[in-house]
Amino acid sequence: WRASCSLAAQSPFSRYMPAPDEQGTRRGTSHWSRFASWAGANISHTASTVFAAAPACVHGSDVLSVGEAQATARAICDASVRDKLRRDGFVHLEGVVPATLADRARRVINRDVGSTHAGSSNDGAARGRGGTLHNLGHTADITDTFNKSLLPFLLEQLLGGGRRHHAAAAQIALRFPGDFCQPGTFASPYLSQQLTYWHIDGCATDGAPGQAHFGTIHNFSALVGVLLADVEPRGGELVAFPGSHQALANWFQQPDNLDRVKADGVRALPNGPQTTAALFDRPPVHCVGKKGDVFLLNYMVAHTIAPNQSVGHSCRNPQ
Repeated sequence: WRASCSLAAQSPFSRYMPAPDEQGTRRGTSHWSRFASWAGANISHTASTVFAAAPACVHGSDVLSVGEAQATARAICDASVRDKLRRDGFVHLEGVVPATLADRARRVINRDVGSTHAGSSNDGAARGRGGTLHNLGHTADITDTFNKSLLPFLLEQLLGGGRRHHAAAAQIALRFPGDFCQPGTFASPYLSQQLTYWHIDGCATDGAPGQAHFGTIHNFSALVGVLLADVEPRGGELVAFPGSHQALANWFQQPDNLDRVKADGVRALPNGPQTTAALFDRPPVHCVGKKGDVFLLNYMVAHTIAPNQSVGHSCRNPQ
């Protein structure tokens, strides 16, 4: 885990982008609620946003000073958390974001959906008319789930360097009942096969606006997913392959693989039933939990989205 990170809030997740650097360049992307900083294929802490004097944060029902927040983050990021990150590439931390912040974000998202008739989108990039939901991601109602929670202090511990990151924006994606299901139904009989079509973020694609950056890889360090409501399996949640960060690191070291992904984007990734079975030795994990839980993922973790067979929509602020 190095350089800067990305914040993701899925099912309802939100992903965040860092504020512009000193040159005014915004180094970031979105996918759930992530905040990412990139500089070509490699990024360093020099591209990260640094707080000269970070404000206090809210944790549970308490307002913590900077010192209290740092001590709490150190206690949470113990040896077991660090070992799990090394082994699996991701970790689930419970109750990090207070209900007050999660509820406020969810309320404005639902209000916006109701007023714009965003509708569902099977490509996972549901947007309101005129990009309303995307614009909503720049508001404090959304970014405060990162900036005013313990998350900057947790990432300070895990990314090192004594830097705390600031989320300037989030891209909000919605999953409605029936998304990623068979057309006209809420069934997904081929789920295990469907989940093998994973990806890692930052690879170029023609399937989403602004992501046809063929010839470059927009990498970063971490995804941070914030659950804005309770999320159950097959509710449009993130699905991640444990240990895939190590398998893909080895795969990228093989001749030409990095260049192929650079040139062709997601099309060059070794996904699909046969290659996934050969590459990853553990089954995927559904990132479900309670409102306020967070998932921290290494950038290289292979992931996808589960079908939404639930009765409600999931919203995520990715990247």
